[in-house]
Amino acid sequence: MKINLYYCLLRGLTLKTAVNYRQLWTKSGDNNNTSTTTSAVSALHVLGNGSAGNPCSVCLASDDRLYLFNCGQGLQRFLPQYRIKAVKCENLFLTSNYWHNISGISGLLLTQIDSGIKRFTIHTNDSQKLLDLIRYFDVKLDNCQLSAVDYYQSDPTTDTIFTDSYVEIRPIVVNIGDRKTDRTVVYFCKVNRKAGQLLLDKCFHMKIPRNLLPKLKSGETLELDNGLIVRPSDVMTAEEPEQSFVILECQSLEVLNSILLNDKFLLDLNENIQTIECVVHMTPDFLMKSHEYQSLISLFRSETKHLILNEMNPSFGLISLHRTQSQLHSLDEKIFPLINENIDYNKNVINLYNNNNNINENLISCQTGLQYVFRPLGQRGVSFDGLELVSMKFIREDALLDHLKNERQGLAESISDLKAKQQLLESQSNNNNVSEDKQYPEIVFLGTSSAQPLLNRNVSAILLNITDESSILLDCGEDTSGQLYRFYGSQHMNSYFYQKLKAIFVSHIHTDHHMGLIQLIKDSYKYTNKPLTIFIPPMVNDWLNQYNREFEDISHQYVCLATTELCDKDITSVLSDLRLNRLEAIPVVHCLDSFGVLLETIDGNKRIVYSGDAEPTDQLIDRGQGCDLLIHEATQDDSLVPLARKQCHSTVSEAIDVGRRMSAKFTILTHFSARFGKMPLIPDNVFDDNNGRLGIAYDFMRVSLNQLNRLPILLPTLRCLYSSHLSKMVDRSEIYHRRYKIVSVWCAIKDEEVIASIFLTQSVTLEVYKTQITETFSATIPRKRLANNHWF
Repeated sequence: MKINLYYCLLRGLTLKTAVNYRQLWTKSGDNNNTSTTTSAVSALHVLGNGSAGNPCSVCLASDDRLYLFNCGQGLQRFLPQYRIKAVKCENLFLTSNYWHNISGISGLLLTQIDSGIKRFTIHTNDSQKLLDLIRYFDVKLDNCQLSAVDYYQSDPTTDTIFTDSYVEIRPIVVNIGDRKTDRTVVYFCKVNRKAGQLLLDKCFHMKIPRNLLPKLKSGETLELDNGLIVRPSDVMTAEEPEQSFVILECQSLEVLNSILLNDKFLLDLNENIQTIECVVHMTPDFLMKSHEYQSLISLFRSETKHLILNEMNPSFGLISLHRTQSQLHSLDEKIFPLINENIDYNKNVINLYNNNNNINENLISCQTGLQYVFRPLGQRGVSFDGLELVSMKFIREDALLDHLKNERQGLAESISDLKAKQQLLESQSNNNNVSEDKQYPEIVFLGTSSAQPLLNRNVSAILLNITDESSILLDCGEDTSGQLYRFYGSQHMNSYFYQKLKAIFVSHIHTDHHMGLIQLIKDSYKYTNKPLTIFIPPMVNDWLNQYNREFEDISHQYVCLATTELCDKDITSVLSDLRLNRLEAIPVVHCLDSFGVLLETIDGNKRIVYSGDAEPTDQLIDRGQGCDLLIHEATQDDSLVPLARKQCHSTVSEAIDVGRRMSAKFTILTHFSARFGKMPLIPDNVFDDNNGRLGIAYDFMRVSLNQLNRLPILLPTLRCLYSSHLSKMVDRSEIYHRRYKIVSVWCAIKDEEVIASIFLTQSVTLEVYKTQITETFSATIPRKRLANNHWF
């Protein structure tokens, strides 16, 4: 509320009082503690409901704070969908150090650092060992003040309770056995009491002198000079009481018994029983339905809500995946099948947990996005507001419309032309007796983004189905198993997929190419009871050994073959299982121990080359001559060749040129920078010069070799579908190019005496050149980055 002095005087306030009120309003503009007329929203969000392919995680979010509980793989992709800003999160609380709780930490931290976060604290058992595991590959994490609170420390007097002005989180460590993973943490969380807030606008209109406001805040009733009686309730919001909730993970009957026998747990439960409004249960279905677990639930009040996170919950997760896939499915049903997630639910009805046909209205099977609201008090309880952001209507009906629900210009005509071309291809195939039905080898793209996952592109993973009984994964970034569940569905995954997955090939040591490895190893062994063959760099093997020593020994669940030694190993039996004549690791230019791979099938002698991450490499070109398919990374657009060289990546045109020099029969581009989430920038001349031998990869794209001719004819329609995105990318491409050029020149100026001679030959002084850089940089970079000359 903006008030000027003249208005204050008209209201009958003295000049001194008017000035005091204006000062108070000015302060309240920076601190809403005295002027807020509506309560801040405070809610517990279900970010991952524990279903197949989804993490098991919740967060407590307020207007300016976020407290995260567990961080499974793929979690960071859920945050923007529900408009939760990860930059507000500086504390992560783990219920255990099992892989399903920690597998997303590395990716989340890298995203946090890129967003400007400087501090992050992990609260858990054996925290230092966890930090060592997270930091193993990424030196970038050294830029963050990454700290840890260890609940299982030697000094029992050290206080591990987390407190701030908003919340108190008390951990109860429960020991089950002697193993490192046999510890779980139960969290008693308390949202602190919030005193009533003064409503300054009311105080102003009632002409209450500023010096009397503290008395009202302390609860006194006042009588003003004009005889008006003012009670605190007249000018203050209602007090918000203390509210509590509990987070617990219970994976076995042994853990349950240990919790029920833990004195600290029972003591805290009795002390907080009246304020506990909800309990989050990260508990499998078989245990949830047991009589023993019902005895735990009976310890809480009958009106307490119980939010259940387990494998029986609906599996729907990321709306953007379904929207993008529906768009692409409209263009080509054969190459872009719909995702096999359960997306049909009634967002207005609470899914009650069916406990052996005994329905308890307070046991709730959580959908991802469900909330339990603590404040405002008038909205307290289970809320579907998060699910409002996941409206299902447009998934298939409106997928091709723009954000204003209007038809995209020229798209209908472009799709009509595309369908005509597809019918022509199909008729030609029929005339040549070539069937497009289920042919092998078949390629399924599960992750096509570079470095960080996007809403509609995950990090690197490509499934090569060699026959209907043998498959190999080429790289497996974070949440690859989740992508597999979304594509095939949980029934197919559990009963069939892992039986045919024979091996995983990891191209290099960067985490966006192998952070999904442990989960895949565990799942494969769970469903096959056989070790999985993995081709990995030595450094990844060392990291696995560290995990085996410090957290969970899974060494019996895999057989490791170093990519650096494949030429010296006899892998005949592995090749036989894979139905391959050859699997050759080819050194490429990227980072330590980076390899592309050449695979040749037994059936048909089809040759497929995958570059991994690499700049154009002659050895890869030589070894892949005449291949049937080249899958090559295309991280940067053509305006950023210097950046591509610095990062040892390829640009779009460079990747295409590799295919030309290799005489590849077809080239598919993948591994795109986050800037090109919908479609990379492809020069016009590339369309003309490739004679229908180029395709762009999307997540969940499935294509066999005899379907490759369907990809080039998609490109014009894709350009039309994503025309707005491409237009923005063209503008930004020039900005990125200018920014990188300026940064490179400026960072190269180390010795002014040496550089000065260069400028003098051009009749330009160093100071003048610095001024020119400043002016150019100001045109492309936000002004705030120029403060104190801290440009870079």
